[in-house]
Amino acid sequence: MKQEKIIVRFMLVVMCLFVAALIFSVPSLAEKTENTNNCRLAPLNPDFLKYIDARKNMPPDAIRPSAANGYPLGGVPSPVDLSHIRGVLDESVNIQYPARYDLRQLGRVTDVKNQYNYPTCWIFAAFTSLESCLLPEAVNFAEWHMAISHGFDYSIDEGGNSYMTTAYLVRWSGPTDENNVPYGSIWVPSPSYPLAKHVQQVIFLPDREGIWDNNTIKYFVMNYGAVDFAYYWEFESFNDATDAIYTPGNGGQNHRLAIVGWDDNYPASRFSFTPPGNGAFIARNSWGAGWGELGYCYISYYDEALEQFMSFNNAEDPSNYGTIYQYDRLGHTYTWGTMESWGANVFKAENAEPLSAVGFYVVDANVQYEIYVYNGVDTLAGNPTAGTLAAYKTGGFTYAGYYTVKLDAPVPLERDETFSVAVKFRNSKYPYSVPIENPFSGHSSRASANPGESYVSLDGVRWQDLTTDVANANVCIKAYAQYRPPNISLQAQRESIQCWIIRRDFGVISIHVDHLQEGEYPVSKLILYRCVPGSDYAPIIEISGSELAAANGDFSYTDKYLDNTTRYNYKAATIDLDGVVSETTAPVSI
Repeated sequence: MKQEKIIVRFMLVVMCLFVAALIFSVPSLAEKTENTNNCRLAPLNPDFLKYIDARKNMPPDAIRPSAANGYPLGGVPSPVDLSHIRGVLDESVNIQYPARYDLRQLGRVTDVKNQYNYPTCWIFAAFTSLESCLLPEAVNFAEWHMAISHGFDYSIDEGGNSYMTTAYLVRWSGPTDENNVPYGSIWVPSPSYPLAKHVQQVIFLPDREGIWDNNTIKYFVMNYGAVDFAYYWEFESFNDATDAIYTPGNGGQNHRLAIVGWDDNYPASRFSFTPPGNGAFIARNSWGAGWGELGYCYISYYDEALEQFMSFNNAEDPSNYGTIYQYDRLGHTYTWGTMESWGANVFKAENAEPLSAVGFYVVDANVQYEIYVYNGVDTLAGNPTAGTLAAYKTGGFTYAGYYTVKLDAPVPLERDETFSVAVKFRNSKYPYSVPIENPFSGHSSRASANPGESYVSLDGVRWQDLTTDVANANVCIKAYAQYRPPNISLQAQRESIQCWIIRRDFGVISIHVDHLQEGEYPVSKLILYRCVPGSDYAPIIEISGSELAAANGDFSYTDKYLDNTTRYNYKAATIDLDGVVSETTAPVSI
């Protein structure tokens, strides 16, 4: 009996020692939690969670967004919530603005369009902003192409949001010209449709701090063009006689329009529900020119439902970069990390085009970033920085959004080389900083990822594969490689044919152009020049870039009827899509 008591006491002592060890090991466990990249995900947009939950319980024929008076509504929430960004972020917007301003009167909006019976307002609002910001360049982009090829879980009858348009545009799925995919057509989307532009930047403006916090919106409208925004549309609040709307309270969002101007003195008496004071934004709708004031309406400054303002104010020629490296085709759907965290992607070079720019989202106001590019990354190390540092750049952005940052010098890449891009994000207030893409059922279920693609870190030293934290998730970092300048080789030789006393000389000129890119060829044409000593070069023939591509870069020309006593000099030059000489050969004489 005594022996049994001793054993019991011994076991109690051992258990106490074990518990004590656990208690005293808490700091090291806490330290481990802090020093490893455990899952740190931002809260999802509450409106999105409500929408997805309600959508699950809807019968298939009831999923279509609400509509009334024959006009469809198509704005749905995004899982990303940037409502923490409010007020004036840049004091330079606080200037004296005219009491009334209207892009229509300045020719800075394209023709009003009609979404007809489809809830595609979210696309029309984004393209209104993009087309307006590009004017006076005449453009007309295909809304239908985005509607049928955006890649998210929503059908043509289910609507969308501006984060979806951003993802479609910055991954270079569009825009394409309206003539390629007319609205409402039954054509199947094809990747062969030429891109009209490469969108490299989308700015997410802050929500308003109050009724009169409108200077940021006014600044972007005046300096860039129309601003896309979300709104809660109540048909009962719309005054058909004055084309004005004011709805007290905030019901969320169900529609997207574009702001094209304002009127500080627009009378409160012109609204069906009288707001506390005068003032209205001039907004463009997508219900055709037969609706409202030739397609436009007035929304009271006092309407609290205006939110999620976006400026699609940067689109470049498709020749700006040759290759885009990316994993996040559905864009920013979630946010990981702390106020200061790292994200990185490891890519394999498709060709030897040098890396010249990096693109990513920022999710807070006044974000600072540091970009690191590494060559020759060891894929077995599980560390995206296990290579040779090839580029470093730092900077910051005032507004949230998607940005492209050009490197100070291109980074050479070899075909099939593994390289990485790491970005350190440092927010000003928001406690999550790394934008990621991951699948949500009913929204972005097609998102997928593989181990070894994306990494996250809290300190830039200890890295963790993101897929161990969030299944099928990737970091939203893209890399852009520039077109290699065409390499032209030129050979020429003189030949002759003699018949009795008559001699005919001619030159045989052979040209080969390397670095042809399949699809969009960055050379519009090649020109062959000739001169004789003491004179200027003059063009004698030109061949289009498409013809060169079809011939794999080989071109030959016979220059007939040369004088057998004269020396001739030849040179060739390629012309890029902007009409600028991109490469010229050294002269060859015969």
